[in-house]
Amino acid sequence: MASKKDKILESAQRFVLKGQIDKAIKDYQQVVVLDPKEIRHRQRLAELLVRDNRKDEAIVQYEDIARHYAENSYYLKAIAVYKQIQRLVPESTDVALHLAELNAKQGLTGNALAEFGQVATQFEKEGDLKGAVKVLDRMLLVDGVTPATRLKLAELLYSTGDRERAYQEFESYAAQLTKGADRAALARVTERIAELFPERQASPAPVGTPPADAPVREAATGLDLPSTPFEAVAEFPGVPGDTPAPWETPELEPAAPASSAQEPLPWESHGELELDMSDPLEAAPPPVPEIDLPLDFSLSLESDEHNPFAAQAPTEPATAELPSFDDLPSFGTLPEAPAAHGTGEEPEMLELDWPEEIDLSLELEVGNDADAARTAELAAAAEASRAAKAAEQARAAAAEEAEAARLAEEAKAAEEKRLAEEAKAAEAARLAEETRLAEIARAAEAARVAEEARAAEARISSGWQEIFPEALAPGASLDLDELESHYDLGIAYKEMGKLAGAIKEFALAAGNERRRLDCLILQSICYREMGNLDQARELLQRGLALELGDTERTSLRYELAFLLESTGKLEEALELYRQVLQANPAFHEVAERIGALAGEEGLDIIELEPEEEEELVP
Repeated sequence: MASKKDKILESAQRFVLKGQIDKAIKDYQQVVVLDPKEIRHRQRLAELLVRDNRKDEAIVQYEDIARHYAENSYYLKAIAVYKQIQRLVPESTDVALHLAELNAKQGLTGNALAEFGQVATQFEKEGDLKGAVKVLDRMLLVDGVTPATRLKLAELLYSTGDRERAYQEFESYAAQLTKGADRAALARVTERIAELFPERQASPAPVGTPPADAPVREAATGLDLPSTPFEAVAEFPGVPGDTPAPWETPELEPAAPASSAQEPLPWESHGELELDMSDPLEAAPPPVPEIDLPLDFSLSLESDEHNPFAAQAPTEPATAELPSFDDLPSFGTLPEAPAAHGTGEEPEMLELDWPEEIDLSLELEVGNDADAARTAELAAAAEASRAAKAAEQARAAAAEEAEAARLAEEAKAAEEKRLAEEAKAAEAARLAEETRLAEIARAAEAARVAEEARAAEARISSGWQEIFPEALAPGASLDLDELESHYDLGIAYKEMGKLAGAIKEFALAAGNERRRLDCLILQSICYREMGNLDQARELLQRGLALELGDTERTSLRYELAFLLESTGKLEEALELYRQVLQANPAFHEVAERIGALAGEEGLDIIELEPEEEEELVP
């Protein structure tokens, strides 16, 4: 037996079909009173109120729905509801602030800052500068490193009269720029601080304050010092009278007066100079009389190598007078060398003790026996020498023959080794060529397989791009978190009955490859629930035309079979159900679907609502 709520819902549906929106609103108001926790009925009531142009009442219902979603941490659904309210009252700053807070809680920082920025701009236009400051403070809590927000906050604080905090924000912003590389922005901010807060800048030194070195300057004015370094040199004797041109001191701009708070210079940190301020001429020491100093050239040349200027005590006082320049040897020319031949006589030759010469001459005297014996000995010695030389030559020839034989043997062995190495190298080259050809064949096969895979992937990608052109465009976002947010928002829109918005969100979420097939199926379901059955069928058939896996094709066949069943094409639906059963017998109770269609083919499913159709399926 139907409950009272169900009867009122049926009555409201009839009034909606007849176009009697005001009566349907009254019925839905009763349903909301009976079941206030059911959000779908309240959502339907808000939509009917909008259709009846009762925006204020619709906003009340929408705010209750959004509050329910936000309290239960369904921030995306709450954002979707507040978007509906914003379409009704786009100028409402309260709605924009709610949207900004919800986007911040969801982690959508960019959306939150955009909403906050619109509210701050509107407050500033309306003259509510303190309200704009509060909004900018909230923006800094969401994202505290945005330079434009911090600078805008500092300017608004100054406009509201809060100079102290404005100065702090300007200084904080300048410190933030100091860590970066934008020197131009830092210079602009520094100039702005100096313009708005001149009293916080360092004050200049009072007029008339004497410089730190005034006593030194005053003492130096009484001394007769040379004005140029060349005049100082010219005072010494022996320096030529022609001096270079006077020292030209460049004209310098007068230095700025020193600040009273100027830090002491490095040389001023060791105490003050004790200067005698009396007359410098009276305080000057008496001049040194010009005297002739005797020079002792006999001093030792030994000196301290580490301190060449160390004083050496003389052994005795020098009393010798300085010789005149005429008595000193000239350092300009060398002394003359003694003549090589002073007297013109030839130099005497050295006499060396040579050994006595051996007389080898032979005096052949007839009848001298001693000489004959000596001659015979010499002849025998010469013969022995010739024999020894011949033997040496024979040994050398034998050695040469042996060396030639050895070299020939080595050459033969080297040739045999070379031939063996060439044969080995030829075999290695043959094997390497075979390996190279095999590698080329494998690489060609791998390239062919990869090319086929790329072609298949390109076909699949091209097919998906035709289905979801917006999500797969070259400049589309690839941030997985953002794509997942679009998917969740599409689910939220679908549950609330906002099917057109859900279709749009699913089209954007299809950029995530893992969600692409789900987005296609969910879009077809939305089209089917909107009554656009042809669009739903075309979408599923385009998905089946892609090169997909068995699991994906099974899901698409089941959804297409369900769609055909709802349009009365039972035979086509039954055929697809059987294909699903063959692929996966446990898929979504497909066996029960087949049994229901085979036993009740005459059932007119077109006239049934989707809820009644689900009740008929066992």
